[in-house]
Amino acid sequence: MLSLKYKSYGVCQRYLLEYFVISSSTFYTTRRTFFSNGWIKKKVKKRCKGYSMKTTGEPISDEEIEKILVSIYENENCNDPEYYIKALGDKKLSKVLRKRYGIIVNHKKIYRMRKELGLLRKYKNMQNMQGKGQRTMK
Repeated sequence: MLSLKYKSYGVCQRYLLEYFVISSSTFYTTRRTFFSNGWIKKKVKKRCKGYSMKTTGEPISDEEIEKILVSIYENENCNDPEYYIKALGDKKLSKVLRKRYGIIVNHKKIYRMRKELGLLRKYKNMQNMQGKGQRTMK
């Protein structure tokens, strides 16, 4: 990676590639593999388990999200607009949490939480419903 050393001195990259007789595609390929093979290690920031983020950037614990989910599912007033949120699936529920509560949560995490809390509903098996109610022509 001599060309990187000389480039740091301000020498033109095209001149360096001609001088060392290297094609630009070879230069970029070797540069990518040189840095990705662990010569220079990046600090990987691991996410903390048990927390999610709000849209403001502050963390929120999973217990607080579970409290919000339980409050949504305990609502029995059908005149309340939040009553119908519990009929949504996990993906749409994650969008609702982002828009209304400002919480960024993955839909898979919401599914896991609902399963732990026992808030999942049973889905109809569409294979059994296939032949019922359909007319057949003879």
